[in-house]
Amino acid sequence: MIPLPKLVAKLEKRLILRALKRAGGIINTAAEELGINRTTLSMKIKTYALIVIRTEKLFQCERCGAWHQFDDIDSCMRARGKGVRNE
Repeated sequence: MIPLPKLVAKLEKRLILRALKRAGGIINTAAEELGINRTTLSMKIKTYALIVIRTEKLFQCERCGAWHQFDDIDSCMRARGKGVRNE
């Protein structure tokens, strides 16, 4: 059985990594998403020895719900081979 503190740390690390990925590596944006202070997030990044790499910010597609590196729904639908439905 895994102790609760280890499980909490593992989950926290996973959530931080996901927020950083969605924010394109921008700590302020990731901290906002997580609902914590930028300084707190910086401390947790150091604690978990995470490497932050700046990338393009991800956007959640309104139609398919997936996260993409562009904010163009039409391109998303074509890339997924579903075609674009005019509404």
